[in-house]
Amino acid sequence: MGALFVLQLSQMAHPGGAPTKATEATLEKARQYLNVWKSLGEAIPTVEGLAIYLGLHRDTLYARPEFSDTLLAIQQQAKYELQNGGLNGKFQPRFTQFMLAANHGMVEKTATDHTTNGKDLPTPIFGGGSMSVHTDDSDQANIQSA
Repeated sequence: MGALFVLQLSQMAHPGGAPTKATEATLEKARQYLNVWKSLGEAIPTVEGLAIYLGLHRDTLYARPEFSDTLLAIQQQAKYELQNGGLNGKFQPRFTQFMLAANHGMVEKTATDHTTNGKDLPTPIFGGGSMSVHTDDSDQANIQSA
């Protein structure tokens, strides 16, 4: 009886799990989202918007590799819309800065020199000390006698 049960499970389309949400129709509808998000009243395309459009949970979209290209395209389009909307005044600058930093890794960076006051470092530096060799006459005498 156990062997028969295993055989039946292996012949099932989705043994031991729920049927996939990524049907061809769902994948096509996901791809269409990039063309219809504006008509849905969204300011930018989002993964959450896609999830609502498809009637799925956003975690399902991230968990299914079939949606990965669409999710990457949404992120790319959202970044583009934020950059252009920030430049042409469609979005408030603080909102744009926040969204680009929080969702797209674009953060303002300031380089600060805490050690050299803008001068070149001695070359090379190892373990916090310089490899520069400073010799005096007594060091030179010790080297020659060795």
